[in-house]
Amino acid sequence: AINTVALTGNPSAIAVEASNRYAFVASSNDNALSTLQLDSTSGQLSFAGSVATGVSPVAVLVAPGP
Repeated sequence: AINTVALTGNPSAIAVEASNRYAFVASSNDNALSTLQLDSTSGQLSFAGSVATGVSPVAVLVAPGP
C-alpha cells in the first residue's frame, strides 16, 4: 500500500537520493527543507525532520557522496 505524508508550506521541489531511502522536499512558504524516509522493508514513507533554509526555497539538488 502507498501512504502519504502531509507537508505544509507549499512544497515546491523534491529530490530523491541515490539509494532511494530519502527524499528531500523544499517548502517555499515555510522556508524549510523536509526530509522523508522510505522504509525498505514496509515501503512506508515517514517524516524524518526539517531544517530552516533561506527565503522561499524553490529547488533541491542531491549530489552523489564521495
